[in-house]
Amino acid sequence: MLMALTTKDVLRLIELLQQNEWLREELRRILLPLNFEAWMKSVDERLMHIESTLGELRGTAKETDYRQKAPMLFGSLLSNFRDGQAEIAERLRIAVSQGKVSPEDAAELRRSDLILLGELWRGRWTGQGILLVIELSATVSREDIERALRRANIAQKLGFWAIPCACGEKWSSRAVKQWALSESVLCGEDGVLEPSPDTDWEEVERLLLAWKPKR
Repeated sequence: MLMALTTKDVLRLIELLQQNEWLREELRRILLPLNFEAWMKSVDERLMHIESTLGELRGTAKETDYRQKAPMLFGSLLSNFRDGQAEIAERLRIAVSQGKVSPEDAAELRRSDLILLGELWRGRWTGQGILLVIELSATVSREDIERALRRANIAQKLGFWAIPCACGEKWSSRAVKQWALSESVLCGEDGVLEPSPDTDWEEVERLLLAWKPKR
């Protein structure tokens, strides 16, 4: 017949376990499977894989969302939107064959999340074609900014007036966004652009000027 453990019994057991390493190991051997550590490692790996897959799915969904809503999201800046991938691909092919862009740079630009072409509809350069090189992430990080800058610079070599842009539901920190703005990156957070074409056009033109091709 089993006897119920009292609070005093439990406290005594805890004290014994704290004092006796052999007892702790024996209890662990009895309660846990022999391959417990390997099993836990397998669980961790599976959870990491699931999280990675979910992250990729979120990124794909965000890319589709931005592509579909581009006229709404960027309409205060550009008009006459079109997908820039075909034109980018043709210019890359020519630039690589002429040695103006390395194959590595071409591959880097092709990995852009989203590339859009449009025309400025107001301001000093009304009608000017602009290429937005956009990095998308649920949470925008410094790495996203670095990729946007790197890829916009490559697009500039192809003759585009290319603007780096990073968008997401949120930013990893305000400091990261401030750094992006200081590097003349167009920033988007939950569908709102900064600097804002609606309320701060002078700042937008300063950003555009920073990326104006030098001919």
